[in-house]
Amino acid sequence: MTGARYGRISVIARHGRDNQNNITWQCRCDCGSSPIIRGKSLRTGDTTSCGCRSAEVCRARSLTHGHATKAAMTPTFRSWSAMMNRCNNPNNAAYQSYGGRGIIVCSRWSAFDNFLTDMGERPSLKHSIDRYPDNDGNYEPSNCRWATVSQQARNRRNNRMVMFDGRQVTLAEAAELSGTNYHTLRGRLQNGRT
Repeated sequence: MTGARYGRISVIARHGRDNQNNITWQCRCDCGSSPIIRGKSLRTGDTTSCGCRSAEVCRARSLTHGHATKAAMTPTFRSWSAMMNRCNNPNNAAYQSYGGRGIIVCSRWSAFDNFLTDMGERPSLKHSIDRYPDNDGNYEPSNCRWATVSQQARNRRNNRMVMFDGRQVTLAEAAELSGTNYHTLRGRLQNGRT
């Protein structure tokens, strides 16, 4: 039996006998563990891994779209869930700023699969969903992107918008594009200059 393979298990050497006088074998599982297994369990196919296969199957069964379990969610699923909650749940602390002012999630995105297809995975933990180019618009494929905190900060309702080179930009963008200090530009505008 030494050298034989049963599922994920490779038999290394005879180990001895268990308390019921069954022959046991020192084995190596593909996951790296070294279980001691009864020969009969290997021959009948009752044991094909150290238990790692069972754990994988259980984990896969408990996932929703491969993204959420009752205990944990992936960052992409968390973003989707938070978006749905702040637009649809009046008890959510952010509801007044979203659902309460009429911002909705398009019907296509009520299913996580569709959201994932349209938006893809969340690029990093530094990204979150941003309604862009229309911050007052709904959550829908044509008005959403994954954005960093600094990108989102430039897409807020309370941003000061100015004209720069014939286009409307935030004051922060105008400062960056012109190479002028943000506070200098803000002071000039507060003093009535254009």
